[in-house]
Amino acid sequence: MENRKIKDYEEIEGYDIYIEPQFRPFGFPVGLYIALKDGVIINIKPEFGYLTTGVEKVVEGMEIDKAIPFIDRVDSSSAISPELTYCIGLEKTFKIDVPLRAKFIRTALCELSRISSHLLWLTRLANVLGINNALHYCLREREEVLHLIELATGSRLTPNFIRVGGVASNLSPRFIEEFRKFFRSFRKNFNMLKTFFLENELVVNRLNNLGVLIEEDAKNLAITGPNLRALGIKKDVRIDDTYGIYDEISFKIPVGEKGDSLDRCIVRMGEIEQSTSIISQAFYKMPEGEIRTYTEDINQFSGNTRSHIECPHGELAMEISIDEGKITKLRIKSPSYNNLLAFSRAVLGESVEDVEVILTSFDICVCEVDK
Repeated sequence: MENRKIKDYEEIEGYDIYIEPQFRPFGFPVGLYIALKDGVIINIKPEFGYLTTGVEKVVEGMEIDKAIPFIDRVDSSSAISPELTYCIGLEKTFKIDVPLRAKFIRTALCELSRISSHLLWLTRLANVLGINNALHYCLREREEVLHLIELATGSRLTPNFIRVGGVASNLSPRFIEEFRKFFRSFRKNFNMLKTFFLENELVVNRLNNLGVLIEEDAKNLAITGPNLRALGIKKDVRIDDTYGIYDEISFKIPVGEKGDSLDRCIVRMGEIEQSTSIISQAFYKMPEGEIRTYTEDINQFSGNTRSHIECPHGELAMEISIDEGKITKLRIKSPSYNNLLAFSRAVLGESVEDVEVILTSFDICVCEVDK
């Protein structure tokens, strides 16, 4: 345990191991330079930039409503989150009222995307831990969630569904029917997944006290989302700076205790349960009515907008500069970049064989890092 007290990088001249970005178990292209001392990691340097989407530069000069398909590419596991962040900022700045039904639809789909993202994370965790049966169950449940997202938006991974002033289309009767059918079985199936991960002694012992992120590092690196809440800090944009209809929904914020890999797992599984509750309440309270407020002079807007939401990886923020309806500058503050830096702190004092598990536990989306 003394090795885990290492907080600062040691000054070294070189690195002993290099894990290449095409290393398949990671599931995403990140290179790692690792320095060892007596078999313990004393320094690690992440190398990224292999998946550069260039979204911030690509959208420059585009009209406001034509940039949304490109904004999708910021988050590969929950593409509807950057869409919502983008539209909320424009709506607040230019005082566009969003119909109440559209807010409910947005919230329901965002929480569906959160469930999908966390199930993908559980799949990766099951893969690195070697739990093949749990891996396939996670994939099965995520496929059902993606099917619902496709029914609602027309696309599984890149919805292009949120619009400035509302949403692109209403929910079909088939979606409502499929949704009810899915959630009748999902609660039962998810309890089985909890058994695989949280009641499995081998998994609990493997994750317990592994990759502890101390509170000081978390604050210095501006960590947000599940990785921060795993430390017991109850901070969530949906509560602290509410948006949509979250102030009309009752839900809890799952938190951990000490910020290790096990706590990060507990928090994300708790969030899946809470997202299920939020979606159920949203559909129960959803009113009839319009789904979009159309603004004729949208291409005449000029000004600067700022917005942030709680995406599955943490706080996603955007700053947009607009001149006569065209984007002149887009800045994205993504949580995964900070999470990658947090990983490089939490892994100090651990063994090389633990790197894969700890990196997976932080749920890093490289599309957010290489934006």
